[in-house]
Parts: sequence; structure tokens; C-alpha cells
Amino acid sequence: MTIRILCAAAIASLACTSVALAGTPVTTDDSQPTVYVAKLHPVNAKVTGLETTGEARFSVNGDTLTISVSAQKLPPDVVHWQHFHGFKDSRAAACPTEAADVNHDGIIDLVETEPTAGTTMVPFDEDPVAMDIGGGTYPKAGAVASLGTVPARVTLPIACGEIRRVQQ
Repeated sequence: MTIRILCAAAIASLACTSVALAGTPVTTDDSQPTVYVAKLHPVNAKVTGLETTGEARFSVNGDTLTISVSAQKLPPDVVHWQHFHGFKDSRAAACPTEAADVNHDGIIDLVETEPTAGTTMVPFDEDPVAMDIGGGTYPKAGAVASLGTVPARVTLPIACGEIRRVQQ
């Protein structure tokens, strides 16, 4: 099954992360964690004026998942939503390209990422089990809308990467 992670933020915020997890067992030895990494690449850099990059690291040890995201060149003063995106029917998800900008306004909006990245599946907030994507607590880097009443500064994708298992 392939899953994508999409991290979103506003016109001056963090963007997308894609994830691809193979259907192999997550861990075979509880003493050694299984590690996945997504190298983050910029999305909407023309909009933010920043080439956001970074890394998302996922470590599975027994029944514990630890997620850490580090990123550079983030737009300041913006809350950065971060979460998995994917498809319920197990289709492969991918990072959106400029072709995702179907209304040709120069911005790849969150809704325009859905055909390639899928829908939000798991938020990276303080309570992912609650699945309260819009109400969780996310990192902040320092007033426009692209998803209903949610400000674009919160939902604009700014980075994306495919998660791959690290060989140990």
C-alpha cells in the first residue's frame, strides 16, 4: 500500500510531504526500530518566495511511532499543518506538480493536491487518534482562504516528499 503525507500551511507556511510505505512488515525485531525518511522538496515556492526543504523521519519501535520533521526556509509566523495523505483504495499517491494547478492561478491549493496526493489520513499533531486535522496543535514558524473558512496560510502546501524505508 502506498500512502502520501501532505503537510500544509498558508501562503507563508509549510507544505506537503508525501509518503510511500511498502507492504512489508514494519518491524521484525522490537529492539531495532524500522526507520522511514521523506526528503522534503519545495511546493508553491513562487508563492512563498522560499525554497522550503527538509526531512520527515518516522521511526517504528514495537508499537510506538515517533515522527520528527525538520525544515528550512519556512515562511514565518504561520502554523504548519502536517499530516499523511493517501487514497483509501490503496492507489499510489504522489507529490503534486505544477500540473496540479488546474485553475491556472499560479498556486497549487490544498484541494488541487487531492487527485495526486489523496486525502488527509493522519495528522501529525498532539492527538492523531482524534483525527481533528483542523483543530490540533501544530508547529508555528512565526488572511486568505483556500479551504472553506480555514486561512490559506494554514493550508497552502509548501513542501512535499516521498517516504521511503531506510535500509539498516
